Amino acid sequence: MRTLCFLLFLANPVYALVLDGEIVRQNGFGTFERLETDTPFAVGYDNFDTDNLYAFDEDQNIELSEPIRVDIGGDAGIISAGTTVASHYVFFDSLRGIHLGYVIFDAPVLGVAALRDTM
Repeated sequence: MRTLCFLLFLANPVYALVLDGEIVRQNGFGTFERLETDTPFAVGYDNFDTDNLYAFDEDQNIELSEPIRVDIGGDAGIISAGTTVASHYVFFDSLRGIHLGYVIFDAPVLGVAALRDTM
């Protein structure tokens, strides 16, 4: 099972960070891992194939030039143009298994893009 989330945060300026995370239930033996982006890696297509929960800080201080749609949050599922956000990527990337976990951020979550069409 593969779960991917793109998270958006609101503030001015925006420097939101992944602080921590935890897997609370799974049928495997994974742990939380915060990825650093100084070394390239590819996400998806079971590239990691572990039971771990991963998260990384994707980009900071993005001023939206047009409104974007999110699956959770926003104003009726929309984050307005002109809003400054930070983005983060959260995912499980195993070939099998059921996983439940959470990630802690140092800023409020403005919206979550969880489906292919909103990412």
